[in-house]
Amino acid sequence: MLPAGNNNSGFNLKKAEIAIDKFLKMQSYGSSLMERLCLEAGPRPPGSSGIKMARKMLAEEYKNAGIGLIHTEAVTFATKDQITSELYVSKTDRSAGIHCESLACINSASGNVTAKLFYGNNLSIDDLYSLGKQATAAVLLVNATEVTGGKLQPMQKKVALAQAAGAAAIIFIGQHPTLPALYFINKSHIPVLSVSAGDGKKLIKRCQNRDVSVSMQVKGRSRTVKCSNWIAEMGPASAASDIIVACAHLDHFSISPGAVDDLSGVVTLTMAARAIAPFSSFFRRRMRLILFTGEEFGYVGSKQYVREHAEELNRIKLVLSLDCMFKSTAEGLAVMWAPKMKNYLA
Repeated sequence: MLPAGNNNSGFNLKKAEIAIDKFLKMQSYGSSLMERLCLEAGPRPPGSSGIKMARKMLAEEYKNAGIGLIHTEAVTFATKDQITSELYVSKTDRSAGIHCESLACINSASGNVTAKLFYGNNLSIDDLYSLGKQATAAVLLVNATEVTGGKLQPMQKKVALAQAAGAAAIIFIGQHPTLPALYFINKSHIPVLSVSAGDGKKLIKRCQNRDVSVSMQVKGRSRTVKCSNWIAEMGPASAASDIIVACAHLDHFSISPGAVDDLSGVVTLTMAARAIAPFSSFFRRRMRLILFTGEEFGYVGSKQYVREHAEELNRIKLVLSLDCMFKSTAEGLAVMWAPKMKNYLA
């Protein structure tokens, strides 16, 4: 973005060095901003007062940094209703019931199901082959993790495989000891529930010990929420200029402020914006900073952005997605699911 050298460009290298040094000293301010967003805004489900408060606080940060070109783009989508579904290990043993939220699967079918329970592991093709005809009309107990053996297996694919095998329903096992998995399912024609890792272990043990039937009552209601993508821009505004996108997502579930996922990316993006804003007049490319909404509910905000900006996608030369920053990302770039990118980052 910055011109090479400083001859005849008006670019002051000394000023840049001072700004970079100032940026490196921003860690304490970034920590303070993170703390304020966690405590004052709190959890940030799309459309909530928390996400609105966070957006207001960040707008003030960008304004103070001299970034005035800020706008929002409306996003409307369905999210789950806060209701309780029920799961019992057998039709008669009501004391063994496990109460859990319906998965954040907006289009999960509602219904009452009583059927044999079988453990489907990660529900790969091999797992389904091992189950054979047992999967038909059964409730499949499946690990909710989306990465197995270094390979990405989205939740939606697991649902599709279960439906194709004729399963009656799915129970996803989360990774948190006490909380159910909070994944988004775009479409499901069979009931879907989620249990915590602790309850999942109990169910797996029962599957291994003897034939087990489960009764499920699933309420797959949803509600419409209105939210928005938040966009700030710097650099040349020419319709012909290339675009660099740096983005993070502002939304999270209602169970926590989501400090790592993804306030770590939001705060990193904000601190970087503060550091480079004084030099935006020297940018050769348009710098677009985006805080997406609905990421946790199926990348809703980013998908809508791509649809609505289709005519300018060929101008976008690089996208930096800041999602869940950790030690490795502080030392370099983490490339996920795109090994060929290492050829461009060497």
